[in-house]
Amino acid sequence: RDMWVEEYPLPELLGLLGESGYDGFTLVEGEPTDDPIEDMKRQRTLWEQYQPD
Repeated sequence: RDMWVEEYPLPELLGLLGESGYDGFTLVEGEPTDDPIEDMKRQRTLWEQYQPD
């Protein structure tokens, strides 16, 4: 499922993972792009944005 659609509970998912102490990896499924490094940076930014303080 496309995680970039508004109905996908991405903030809740990432927040719950952070609250639980999860420190592993997450897999992102999506369409290939021309710049996978930028995609990974975008994912990291989202992860950090939704982590508890």
